[in-house]
Amino acid sequence: YIFDCYGVADSFRGNMSDEETISILADPVEKIACRKCGAHLDVSRMPSFSAVVCPQCGLKQMVPALLGQFLLLELLGAGGMGAVYKALDQALGRYVAIKVMKQAMGNDPQFVENFLREARAAAAINHRNVVQIYSCGQEKGQPYIVMELISGGRLDEQIGKGEPLDEVHVLEIGVGVAEGLKAANDIGLIHGDIKPANILFDKEHTPKVADFGLARFIAWQQNRGGEVWGTPYYIAPEKARGQKEDNRSDIYSLGATLYHALGAKPPFDGQTATDVVLARLKNPAVGIRVVRPSVQPETADVIGRMLEADPFMRYPTYPSLLTDLREALRVAKQEAGGVHRKAKKTSLAPVIGLVAGLALLIIILGAVVYRAITRPEEKPPPPAVPSTMRIGTAQPEPSGKPGEPTPAGKPSAETEPATSVDTPFPGNLEAAVLAAVQQMTEGRIETMRLRLQGLQEGQDPAGLPAFWLPLLDGVGALAAGRDAEAKATLEGMRNQLITVAPDTPDLRVLAQLSARFLLQEASEEDLRKEAAPWPPAYNDLVTLFSGLAALRGQDPNKAETAFAAYAGAKAGDPAWVYSFQPAARAWREQVSGFRFQKDVADKWLEAGQAARVRATWEDFLRKANPLLYPSVDAEIARARDIETREAAVRQLEEDKVREEKIQQDLDRLDAARGANVPLVAQKEYRKALQNLQRVGSELQTPEGQKTLVVIRESYERMDELKKFLMTRISTTPFPGGAGSELGGDTVGADAMGIKVALGRHGELVRTWEEISLRMYVQLITYYAGASGLDDAERANLTLSVAVFCYENGGFRVAANYADQAVKLDPGLKVKARILMPDVLPE
Repeated sequence: YIFDCYGVADSFRGNMSDEETISILADPVEKIACRKCGAHLDVSRMPSFSAVVCPQCGLKQMVPALLGQFLLLELLGAGGMGAVYKALDQALGRYVAIKVMKQAMGNDPQFVENFLREARAAAAINHRNVVQIYSCGQEKGQPYIVMELISGGRLDEQIGKGEPLDEVHVLEIGVGVAEGLKAANDIGLIHGDIKPANILFDKEHTPKVADFGLARFIAWQQNRGGEVWGTPYYIAPEKARGQKEDNRSDIYSLGATLYHALGAKPPFDGQTATDVVLARLKNPAVGIRVVRPSVQPETADVIGRMLEADPFMRYPTYPSLLTDLREALRVAKQEAGGVHRKAKKTSLAPVIGLVAGLALLIIILGAVVYRAITRPEEKPPPPAVPSTMRIGTAQPEPSGKPGEPTPAGKPSAETEPATSVDTPFPGNLEAAVLAAVQQMTEGRIETMRLRLQGLQEGQDPAGLPAFWLPLLDGVGALAAGRDAEAKATLEGMRNQLITVAPDTPDLRVLAQLSARFLLQEASEEDLRKEAAPWPPAYNDLVTLFSGLAALRGQDPNKAETAFAAYAGAKAGDPAWVYSFQPAARAWREQVSGFRFQKDVADKWLEAGQAARVRATWEDFLRKANPLLYPSVDAEIARARDIETREAAVRQLEEDKVREEKIQQDLDRLDAARGANVPLVAQKEYRKALQNLQRVGSELQTPEGQKTLVVIRESYERMDELKKFLMTRISTTPFPGGAGSELGGDTVGADAMGIKVALGRHGELVRTWEEISLRMYVQLITYYAGASGLDDAERANLTLSVAVFCYENGGFRVAANYADQAVKLDPGLKVKARILMPDVLPE
């Protein structure tokens, strides 16, 4: 191939260290065209990404490589799992960044499937503050992701200069990143590793969040070893504890990042990563104004709340965070532009306060006069009625009686009437609630919740909407799987104080009891009794709540029945009660799918396929509605428990079979040794080794093979001793004399035995079998002393003598020689114990 390298960036990472370099499989490029003079350069023998100098113009450039349709031009960075390259997409003619994972990871089908799934999910984010993912795939066995190429640097490079960054600049980054995180959160994604290195800038200095989806996926991969994964300077406390993460974890990490940018130091530090993590678990972060006093109080307040250790104390949503970030940015810009802060403008305060007070007084007096003119003659007030107090702060009491209007939050001057006895949402408010719930039916639960939260603003704290809007918001949180947020929302509404006359129906009471029921603090029977005085629609609503509670209680059968009943109920008034019917139909279908999967899984469990069941449920969980998470988690736990028990049973059976096989091997070896006793007595060690070799092919276990090695070494050592004596006796006679056990001096030795001179009677061959243990050892000792052996050779020979004695039943003599061998060479102690168990003391 000849590639025109015009347009390739001038920068070249030629100084990248070996630790940063990662090799991938890519096709080489044979020739390139110099981007300056156009000369063709032969690079066929040069490694990819190495430097090449044009011989005509002297320009230094690099050698590219081909990966599918992508021409890899420059190594931008590398890590433990892969590398990122600047590349040219030749099919579309645009420059991109491509992250290529190591080939070894491509060998794991589950890794590849999960990797590509996460990449496709992240590709759904289309926002100016998120690095866009174009495509993903696998080439030459290597998974890869193609992303938008960002060339304006990274935040960690700015922070790395060691100086605090401009406050306005930091807040603009914060707003941009929060906008990107909000876009991801709207489709159910969180990042999982917000840090300066993952915040990039384009040429217009727009901040962009990188590695969306991949950060959490890589974390999951690394967490399989039981380690907490994340960047210690910015990791949220709940993640450090191994607890569940949500959008508030990203908010914490963003807060830590902004703190670092403003203060030129992270909120927590330490000698090691463990020290950094422990610091955030033990102590709160030092206020940013302590580190940098010039930071505006509004900015400090936002950063402080983002860094709250308790997730419930942080911003619950991105809209709430963005509101405060933008206000802090406005104040910072004013201060930077020389505009005085409002707090400093005190000279007009008394005048303004006086004017405001007079205006308020006029309005009140006008209202009183108008009411006096227009109100009909009133009847005397009814006698006082005892009241029941509810937990919380005292509020004005609406009558709540059928036929009487009840205040319902902020009134409308246009078309919104007072609240009906039968609904907490009059007129326009009901339409707004219906529009909000419609977002849930279209799969945008968070949008529904944001709209409901927006409707709560300005409502009368004692009015019906102030109770029912949080209740529906809590239902949305449950549907989104945000149990902690649901709990906080429902508890907050439940704890409001209301005053109710005895035996007087009040929709606020029904809302609070519904919250208690969803919090598993009240029974369904009590809730239906409270709903009884009201129109039948509220009994249908209780049925919906019953289905939600059943799922939380891991009773999918009851949940499916309840959802089916609610979804099939004939819609009546108030209409908003039935706005959840499309969602309930979807939930019923999902629960039905869960039950079907459970029936199949139970059959697999009966067939002893717990591992298959666990894997199936784990895959089911990735696609399941959050409402089903508790039930699916329970099934995964059950399958894992059965899998563990089945594995333990299998292990016991395998251990039993293995022990039986080991014993069979040892029995074979014992039989072989017993058969070799005559050969050992005859000192026919080679024949003994041949018999042993035949047995080796029949052994079934590693333990048997190890024992075979020990026996073989014992025979080989004894055979070497015999060869030693044959050589020495043949060259140097042993002066035994006529009175010795041999009957004379030795004159030679061979495989048959030792030749002994008998004087005038000639010679006699003493067979090796006739040589006693004592005489054999005496001969070895004699020749060992006369052979000039060094200490190591003498130690090894002495150990062989000990083995000879051991194998011939001389255990006490064997212990003596083994001790001598170890004294000469302590390194032989382990070997001696293996060859002769129980001979040497511990």
